[in-house]
Amino acid sequence: MCGTKKGMPEPLSIPGSGEGTPSASAPPSPSIQPADAPHPHYGYREERAHLNDDGAFRSELPLVTPRLSNQPSLEALSSSLSSLATSPPSSASQPHQRSRSRTHSLTDPGDLTSPRIANLHLESTSSPTREINAGLAAVGLGVSTAAASGAAQQDALETVREKQVLGSEGAAKLDPEMEEVAEELDQAFAGGAPTDQVSAELRALYASFQKCIDLRDKYMRLSRQRMEDNPANYDGLYSPSPSPIGTPNPDPSSTSAIADDDPEPKFKPWTIYPPPPTPHWKERDPFAESTETTEEIAQREAKRREFHWEKAEVPGRELEGKRKRFELDANGVYQVYESEESTTPAYEVPTIKEYFQDLDEVLSVISDGPVKSFAYRRLKYLESKWNLYVLLNEYRELAEMKRVSHRDFYNVRKVDTHVHHSASMNQKHMLRFIKSKMKRCPEEVVIYRDNKHLTLRQVFESLNLTAYDLSIDTLDMHAHQDSFHRFDKFNLKYNPLGESRLREIFLKTDNYVEGRYLAEITKEVINDLQQSKYQMAEYRISIYGRNPEEWDKLAKWIVKNELFSDNVRWLIQIPRLYDVFKKSGGVQSFEQVVKNIFGPLFEVTQDPTSHPELHVFLQRVVGFDSVDDESKVERRLYRKFPLPKDWTTTQNPPYAYWLYYLFSNITSLNNWRHDRGFNTFWLRPHAGEAGDTDHLTSAFLTSHSISHGILLRKVPALQYLFYLEQIGIAMSPLSNNALFLTYERNPLPNFFRTGMNVSLSTDDPLQFHFTKEPLLEEYSVAAQIYKLSPADMCELARNSCLQSGFEMQVKRHWLGDDWYKPGVAGNQIHKTNVPDLRVEYRHQTLLEERQMVSLHAHKVAAPATISDQAPPGHGMVNPSADAVGAAAMGVGPSTVQMSGMRNGVATNKSTQTFVTALVTGLITCAVYLTIFMVLRTRFRRIYAPRTFIPPPSQRVEPLPHGLFSWIPAILKADASQIIQKNGLDAYVFVRFLWLMVEIFVPFMVLTWIVIMPVDAAASKGTSTGIEMFTFGNVGLSESPRYAAHLIVVWINTFYVLYLIKRELAAFVVLRQDFLMSRKHAMLAQSKTVLVTGVPKEHLTVDAMTKFCSVLPGGVQRVWLARDLGDLPDYYDRRLKACKKLESAETKLLRLAAKAIRKNKVQDAPSPSDLEADSSLAARYVPAKKRPSHKLGFLGLFGKKVDTIEWARDEIAETNRLLAEGTATLSGAEADAKYPPESAAFIQFNTQIAAHMFAQCLAHHAPLRMSARYIEVSQEDVIWSNLSINPYQAKVRYAISWAFTIGLIVAWAFPVAFVGLISNVSSLCISAPWLAWLCKLPTPVNGIIQGVLPPVALAVLFILLPIVLRLAARFQGIPLRTQIELSLMTRYFLFLVIHGFLIVTLSSGLVAAIPQITKDPGSAVTLLATKLPAASTFFLTYIVTTALGAAGGGLAQIVKLIVYYVKLFILGSTPRSVAGIKLGMSGVAWGTLFPGITLLTVIALTYSVIAPIVTGVALFSFFLYWFIYKYLFLWVFDCPPSSETGGLFYPKAITHIFVGLYIEQVCMCGLFFLAQDNNGKNSAIPEGAIMVVLIVLTIFFQLTMYSGYKPLIAYLPLSVAAKIEELQSIASPRTFNNETHEEKKEGTFPPPARRSEDGQGLIHQSSEEDALIDDGEHLDKHAFDHPATYEDQQTVWFPVDEAGLYKGEEEATRAAGVKVSTQGATMDAKGKVDITRSPPDDPWDESQMI
Repeated sequence: MCGTKKGMPEPLSIPGSGEGTPSASAPPSPSIQPADAPHPHYGYREERAHLNDDGAFRSELPLVTPRLSNQPSLEALSSSLSSLATSPPSSASQPHQRSRSRTHSLTDPGDLTSPRIANLHLESTSSPTREINAGLAAVGLGVSTAAASGAAQQDALETVREKQVLGSEGAAKLDPEMEEVAEELDQAFAGGAPTDQVSAELRALYASFQKCIDLRDKYMRLSRQRMEDNPANYDGLYSPSPSPIGTPNPDPSSTSAIADDDPEPKFKPWTIYPPPPTPHWKERDPFAESTETTEEIAQREAKRREFHWEKAEVPGRELEGKRKRFELDANGVYQVYESEESTTPAYEVPTIKEYFQDLDEVLSVISDGPVKSFAYRRLKYLESKWNLYVLLNEYRELAEMKRVSHRDFYNVRKVDTHVHHSASMNQKHMLRFIKSKMKRCPEEVVIYRDNKHLTLRQVFESLNLTAYDLSIDTLDMHAHQDSFHRFDKFNLKYNPLGESRLREIFLKTDNYVEGRYLAEITKEVINDLQQSKYQMAEYRISIYGRNPEEWDKLAKWIVKNELFSDNVRWLIQIPRLYDVFKKSGGVQSFEQVVKNIFGPLFEVTQDPTSHPELHVFLQRVVGFDSVDDESKVERRLYRKFPLPKDWTTTQNPPYAYWLYYLFSNITSLNNWRHDRGFNTFWLRPHAGEAGDTDHLTSAFLTSHSISHGILLRKVPALQYLFYLEQIGIAMSPLSNNALFLTYERNPLPNFFRTGMNVSLSTDDPLQFHFTKEPLLEEYSVAAQIYKLSPADMCELARNSCLQSGFEMQVKRHWLGDDWYKPGVAGNQIHKTNVPDLRVEYRHQTLLEERQMVSLHAHKVAAPATISDQAPPGHGMVNPSADAVGAAAMGVGPSTVQMSGMRNGVATNKSTQTFVTALVTGLITCAVYLTIFMVLRTRFRRIYAPRTFIPPPSQRVEPLPHGLFSWIPAILKADASQIIQKNGLDAYVFVRFLWLMVEIFVPFMVLTWIVIMPVDAAASKGTSTGIEMFTFGNVGLSESPRYAAHLIVVWINTFYVLYLIKRELAAFVVLRQDFLMSRKHAMLAQSKTVLVTGVPKEHLTVDAMTKFCSVLPGGVQRVWLARDLGDLPDYYDRRLKACKKLESAETKLLRLAAKAIRKNKVQDAPSPSDLEADSSLAARYVPAKKRPSHKLGFLGLFGKKVDTIEWARDEIAETNRLLAEGTATLSGAEADAKYPPESAAFIQFNTQIAAHMFAQCLAHHAPLRMSARYIEVSQEDVIWSNLSINPYQAKVRYAISWAFTIGLIVAWAFPVAFVGLISNVSSLCISAPWLAWLCKLPTPVNGIIQGVLPPVALAVLFILLPIVLRLAARFQGIPLRTQIELSLMTRYFLFLVIHGFLIVTLSSGLVAAIPQITKDPGSAVTLLATKLPAASTFFLTYIVTTALGAAGGGLAQIVKLIVYYVKLFILGSTPRSVAGIKLGMSGVAWGTLFPGITLLTVIALTYSVIAPIVTGVALFSFFLYWFIYKYLFLWVFDCPPSSETGGLFYPKAITHIFVGLYIEQVCMCGLFFLAQDNNGKNSAIPEGAIMVVLIVLTIFFQLTMYSGYKPLIAYLPLSVAAKIEELQSIASPRTFNNETHEEKKEGTFPPPARRSEDGQGLIHQSSEEDALIDDGEHLDKHAFDHPATYEDQQTVWFPVDEAGLYKGEEEATRAAGVKVSTQGATMDAKGKVDITRSPPDDPWDESQMI
C-alpha cells in the first residue's frame, strides 16, 4: 500500500472500521465529552493498573518515540506550557473518586503532558498510526479513543495489547524517579476534582464564550449555512440532515450526519453539469501503458466540458397544494408563506431588533477586560504549544510526507477563495489582450459616448495612443505605494490607463459589446487554471442592486459565453453603494436595493422557468459577498436605525445594517431552496480589512466565513471565538501590504500557528501580482517571508479547499471520501499531503479548547451572600463587596467599625465646612428658585424675552404657567433648537455640559462603589469625616488597596478618551453641516477670507483676483484694507455728535414739557404758532437752561457751547468730510491719498474655495499671507489691527504672552493667600498668633473656610478678563472672535494655576506644617498623605458656585433690578430705551467656557483622590446644563457676528485633557511617595503603570489633534459636492428646517448689526428682508470700513404731547441732518417710550416691545 515502508507491519485494522485504507487505519476521533466527564489530570494513578508484573506498559502507549534517555525531560516544557494555561485552585473540599480507565488517563484531550509518558524509555517500533500518537504525546497531547468505545473496538485493542506488548523484549519500564514524582502528584491532586476548583470568574468567562458560540450556531442553523443544509452536498453517499429548523445543531464531528444507508433520502443525488472530471489514477497500475492517446484524452475532456443548453435541467413550480408564495414584509425582509392564504412566515428569520441585541451581547463579551485578557493568554498558549510541536515533530512530518507517492505542494488542490473576477488576470495578460484587440478588431464599434458610436481605434486615438505605446507602466493598473490607505486611488486602478471608458469596454459585463471582451479574457484565465489542473478559483462578480434586471443580464452573459469550468465557482459580491445610487437618483430608498438584489432570486426559486438562465447560473454560485471600503467612517445618524423603506437619506447604512439585510434575506431564500432541493448559499463578506472592528462581530454572527480579517489581531476575544468556531478566513497578505498593512505585520503566520482556519488568496491579481499563476505567487512569497514548511503550505491549501463552496462530489475527489470528518479520519494524506500527525494535533488541540469552554460554561458560581461575612465581633473577615460598600457609606451592620467615626458621626471640621457651604448654597438656591417661580410669568422681558421680542422665526414657545410644570418643559426641550436660535457656539456649550454629566455618572458609580469603601472601610487611616473618603486615609499597611485606585483611574481615563473621540467626530459633522447649511451659506462671511501680510505686488483688486483665480469658482469680490487717515475719526465724531444731538433734543423737549406742566407760561402753543415758529420750544426753556457742554477734556474744560447747535454743525461738517473722502476713494487718487494696507478681504464664488484658500500655502516668501481667517464678519473686524505686518505680529505675540505669564506669576501671591484662608483650622494650629480663629463660633468658622475663599476668588478674577482681552488685542489679532478664543486659553491657564493648583498646594502645605516642623525628614511622605486635604475646599467651591449660578441664572435678580434702574436713569433717549427694551443679554465665551472647564479639571483630578467630588460635580454639571439650556432657549441672544461655528468646543475638549494629566500626575506622585510601615516605597509598580497611562494619554491626544485639527477649522474637499447640492437645489433647504426664498446670484445679506448700546442684536423684520433689502449696496461694501460708505445715523427723538418736536425736527433737517420721530413718544411728565426699533433698523409689526 502507498506510504507503507517495506518491512513495516500493516496498519492496525479495527474490526468494522474499514479495510485498511489510510483513513481507516487512523483511530477514530472523539466527540466532545459530556459536561460531567472526569477531568483528565486524574488518570495517572491508573497507569499502574495497566502495567504487567514486569512493569511493562500496555499497548495504548506509543510504541515509537525518540529515545528520551539522552534528552532533557519534557517536564520543564510541560510545566511552562501549563503555566500559560489557566491553573485551577489547589484547594478542594471533596476527595477525588478514581474510577476511570487507563485509556482515558492517557488519551483525554485535556491532559497536556503526562510525566510518566515523557520519561519512558521506549525503543519498540510500530505502525505510522502509532507514530502519530507518539508525536502527540511528546508535546503533551493524548489521543483519545472515546469516540471508538464500542465492544468490537475494545476487544480488538485488548487483543493487540496481549499480542504485541505483553512479554515483548522492548517493553517499557517506569523510571524509579518518576515513581516518586507520581506519588507527589497523587498527594497534590488528592484534594478533589478539578472541575470543582475552577473559579467563579473563569466559569463566567467560559459561559460568555459559550453564549457567543450558541448565538452563532443559532444564526448558522436558521440561515442553513451549515454543510449538511446544502442539497448540493448530497452525492448519494453523504446525506444532508433533513431535520427541520428547530432541531439541535448536529455535531459535524459525529457520524450522525452520515446517512449512507438512509432508506428514504430526502434529496436525489446532486448533478453537476457539465460533469466534473473523473479520477485519473483510479485503481489501475500507474506504470501500465495507457490505452488512450494524448489527443484522445484531450478530445474526451473537451467533449465533457461542453455545455449544451438543452441538457440543463430547469424544473418548474412546486406541485399544486404545496406552492409557496413570497413577499417583502414591512421590515425589509422577504418572507415565504406556505400558501396564498397563509399569513405566518414558513421560516424563522431573526428580526433586526433581535440581531442588534445579539450583536450587542457579543460586543459586550469581547470588550470585557477579563475576557480579553483570558483570550489573549489562550492564544499565546496555543501559539507556544505549536512552536513546541514543531520543534519535536518537524522531521517526523517531513518523513511522513516523503513516504507519500506522487503528492507534493504543486499537485495538491488549492482554491483561490477570494479573487475578484474583473481583476482575475495579471497586468501582462490584460495588456496582451488589449493589444490583440487593437490589432485584430480596430474597426469594431465598442462604445457609445458623447452622442456618437466609437470604434476601438477611435477610442485610442482620442487618448492619443497606439498599440505600440502601451506598456505595463502606461496601463498603470498596479497598486503602488500611493495606494496605501487610499482606497479611493486603489479603485481608480481598475481603469486601464486611468480611463473609465476602457474599463467599460474591457472589464464590464453590461456594455455596448455585451461583455464579449471580458468573456474572452475570462475564458483565457479559466483555460490557464484548467491547464494547471490543481488550482481553482471562486470568482466574485458584482450585482449592484440598481435594478432587478442585473441578475438576468449577468446570468445570460455567463450562459451565452459558456463560462462554466471544473475549476471555477462564482460568488456574488454586493457593493455597499447605496449612497452613490441614492445621490444619482437610481434608487429612492434602501428597500429598493433589497428588492433589486433578492426579488429575482425569490422569483427564480418559486418558478425557475421564469428566469431559466439565472437558475442554471445559480447552480454554480456558492455564496454572497459584501464589499466596499471598510475604512469609511460610519456616522450614526439615528439612535434607532429606520427600516429600509424609511432609509431615504443619502447616508450609506452602516456595515452591520447591510449585513443583517443580506443575512435575513439569504435565510429565507436558503430555507426555501433547501426545501425545493436547490443549492443554498453562504454569506462570505469582506470583514476586518480596515475600519471598525465591529464589522468582524457582525460577520461572526451572520457569516459562514470571511475575507481578510486582519483586524482580528486587535480583538483577542473575537479572534479566540473565530478559532473555536473554525470560521474560515481567506487572507491576502500581498493585497493588505499594498493597501492597509505591511507584509511583515500581517497576522497570517500568528493565526496559522494558533490553529485558525486560514487560507491564502489573491484578491486582485491585476493590481497586486506579476506572474501567470498569482495564487502560487501568493504562496511563494508567504513561504519565503514567513518561513513556511511544505507541510504548512499543504495545510493552507487543504484549508482553502475546506473553505470553498465546491460540491461534495468534487471535494471527495480532491481530499478523500471522508474529508468532512474531523481529525485523521477526515485526512487522506495521499490526496492532501498534510501529515496525519499534524491533522490530529490540530483536531485534539481544538477539542481541548472547545471542551474546556463547554465543560464549565453553565457552572457559574453563585454570588457571595451575607452568610459569607464574619459574625459580629471584630469587624469583618473577607467581607463581600456589598458589605464593604455599606460599611463605607455608614449603612452597614452595626458590628462594622470604621476609623475616623464615633458612633457614625464625623469628628473633624472638614465635614462641618462642607455641610455649612452646602446648606448655605441650598438655602440661597431655594430663595432664588422661589423668586423665579413667583416672578417669571409677570416679567416676561426678563425671564422669557425670546418668546416675543425676536422676529417670529426666532421665537420660542412660552413655558407653561404651572408652578412646577416649567421643569419638565425645560428637560424635554430639544437642545438642537439652540443652533437655530443662538448659533452653534451656544449649542456646543450646552452639549459640553451634558458631556460632563455623561462622564461623571459612571465616575460617581464606580468611585463610590469601589474607591470609597477602599479608602474608608478598615483602611487603618487616621482621617475623620469626609476626609476619610480620600486617598490619604489608606493606612501604611494597606498598600495593596492602591491597586483599586490604579484600576479605576485606568477605567475612567479610557472612558473619557472614548467620549472625547466620539465628541470630536460628532462635532466635525455638526460644524460641517452648520457651515454648509443654506442659511449660513447665504451670509457674506461664509465665503470670505481675511488675509494679512499681503505683499505690495498683490495690493490691488486685479492682482488679488488673478492670484486667487486658480481656486474653483474664482473670486467674486476683493476689498483692500486701506489707511483711511482721518476718515475713521470723522466717522466716530459723527456718531458721537448724533448721540449728543439726540440726547440734547430729548432733554430740551423734556424741559419744555416740565415747564408746561408747571404752568410757567400762560398758554400752551396753538397749532398756528407751531407752524409759524420753528423754534417754539425756546419760549419754554430759557437759553441758559438749554443743553450745553464744554469742548475740552472730558467736558470739564474748554469753550462752552450749545449742544444742539454744535451737534448740528458737527454732523453737517463730518458729513461733508466723509463725502469728500468717499469721492476720493472712488477716483484715481485713492491709492495715493488712502494707500492699501497689508490686508485684504477676499470673497469667493464658492464656499469650498474660501476654505481651500484659508488652509493652503499662499506665498513663497516667509510669513507673507500666512495669517488667514475664515468666516469673517464686518462687525467682528478690529480695523486698527489690520495694518500690523507679520514681523510686528510675531513680536507682539511674544510680548503679549510674556505679559500673560508674568501676570500669572504676580497673581500667585493673593491667590495663595486665599488658599491659606481655606484651611484656617490647620493654619491656626501652625501659627499660634492666629489661634483666635479656631475659637470663633462654628458657623462663623465654616463661613470663613467655606464661603469666604470662593467669594474672594471670584472677586479676584473679575478683573482678569479685562486685562487679558487687552493683552490679546495688543497681540495684533484682527477679529474679536479670535480674541475671545485667545482669551479662553489665557483665562483657563489663570484659573487652573491660581484657582486650582496653587490653592491645592498651599492647602496641602499648611495641613502638613505641624508634623514637618517636628520631623523634617517626613516632609515628602506627609505631603503625599496631606495633599488630598485640599479637596474640602474644592468641594465647597463647586457646591457654592454651582448652587449660586443655578439660582442666580433662574432668578436673575441683578438683571431685573438693573433693567429698571437703567430704564429709569439711562433711558433718556428713544435709542437708549430701545437698546434697553429690545436688547437681550449675550455671553462672553472667553470667560464662560473656562469657568466651566475649571470645574471639569478639578472634578477629574480629585475623582479618585477624593471620590465625593464626583457626586458633587455630577450634581453641579446637571444644574449648569439645566440652567443654560433654559437661558439659551428663552433668554439669551448671541449675534451672528460673534459666531465662530463652535470653535470653543475643541478648546474645551483640550481642557479635559489638562484635567486628565493633572489627575494622572498626582496619582503617579502619590503612588511613588506611598510608603509602608517599614518606610519602604510600597506602590512603585502602580506608579510605573501610571507613567504608562500618561504616555498613552499623550499619544491619544496627539493622534486626535493631528487627525481632527484641519477638519475642525475648515471644510474638506470631499464635501464640495454636498455643498453644491445643498446650496443649488431649487426648493429651499436650510439648517434646522428654516427656509427662505432663493436670493439673486452675487448678493449676500447685510452683516448683523448691534443696538447702539451694544447690548443686543437689533433684529430684522424677517429673513426675507435680510436677503433682499438693500442687498446689492451692502454686498458691494460688505467689508469696507463703515466710514467709507455708511450714511449718517438718523437722529431720533420723541414726539411730545405739546407738539414742540415739530419745530426741532424742521430745524434739524434744515441743518442737513437726517432726523425722525417715528415710533418714539414723550408724555407730559417727560418720560420717553418707544413702539419700534430705531428708524435705520428694519421692523416687523409682529414684534412686540
